[in-house]
Amino acid sequence: MTAHRLRFASPLRGIRLCDPASGLRQPAGESARTCDPLGDIDRAEGRVRDAVATLLCRVTQAIDGLDAAQSARLDEATAWITELALGLAGAVLGVELDAGRYDLIGAVQECLERAVVGARDEPIVIRVHPDDMPAVLGSSDRLSAARELRFEEDSAIPKGSCRVETPAGSVLHEPARALEHLVEHVRERSA
Repeated sequence: MTAHRLRFASPLRGIRLCDPASGLRQPAGESARTCDPLGDIDRAEGRVRDAVATLLCRVTQAIDGLDAAQSARLDEATAWITELALGLAGAVLGVELDAGRYDLIGAVQECLERAVVGARDEPIVIRVHPDDMPAVLGSSDRLSAARELRFEEDSAIPKGSCRVETPAGSVLHEPARALEHLVEHVRERSA
């Protein structure tokens, strides 16, 4: 095999292939075939780049759609779980109040501490539900107040609640209402 060195006046852009049997001439009736390996590679790389860019765009759109869907589902689940927890809290509170498992004397003492006594020397009135009166009277020795205490039954006051009244005002302890306010606050913050 003999090596030949070819020099061209301009850069080689392609090679025309001919049938070796016909010499350097192109056979009659056949069109010339152009071989441009570098151009073919560039065009193929361009097609691959375009296909990858299109695929990447579609994948990015799909991921963005998943993020939005996941976020919406999480928001929906959070709202549902919050409502469930608030409903359970209300149910548990109701069961505990109905069963009498609460510290009403502790609540009365807190109300006594918050109550404004005023200058007049009148007794402090503690109103409780009739069903709670025996427990309150049985534990009244645990209460400390600056004035004489007078206990009264009041069927308008829910079970497990109390109202401490002084000449200067009153303090109400009502767990169910406190839970309602808490529920409203949580719903406002969640909205």
